[in-house]
Amino acid sequence: MLSAMAFERLLEPATSGTLSIAESFAKLWMPYARLKLVDAKRIKPDHNAKFAAEQKAWPVHRKWMKELYDARSSMAHRGPRSEFSQNWEQWQHLVVAAFTYPFAVKLKLSGAGFYHLNDREMGACEALDELLDSHWGKGWKKPPEWPKILSNSENMRAIKAVVRSAIEESSQAKLARSAAPHRRRADHVCSGYD
Repeated sequence: MLSAMAFERLLEPATSGTLSIAESFAKLWMPYARLKLVDAKRIKPDHNAKFAAEQKAWPVHRKWMKELYDARSSMAHRGPRSEFSQNWEQWQHLVVAAFTYPFAVKLKLSGAGFYHLNDREMGACEALDELLDSHWGKGWKKPPEWPKILSNSENMRAIKAVVRSAIEESSQAKLARSAAPHRRRADHVCSGYD
């Protein structure tokens, strides 16, 4: 899968391989991790107990990147391996890759000081784990959860930004009032009332 190779080039892992790429992706996305595999409702660790114990502590997005690269490796080299779980279908990997790749580029640029994510972009990054663990829908009777999850996450970021701005404005107003000269009580008391 070309998307896995694109991520490999972008992430520049220390070594080539599934675990190294998944770890590099997890490090890039670390500030936005919201859901660990152990708490996921739909995503399961690998079938092999040796891998499953460690993976339970992973954020869901790390597991997704591992499976994306496993899917690439199985197509290019060896075929599917039964000890590895497959939580996402091929088309779902493509959708998630198309969603995450632009944000991964922005996160890399941000880490290098060349870009600053806005609140909506940070909200989308925060939504990734929940999006990966969501129901993808079954036609019109059960629509996918993505629009609701993404909208809620972006809106929460927007609300936090408004609250943060209001607190900053309030703090600045208090500082301005405290810096203004105070009149002493005796200066404004009417004469004759000593």
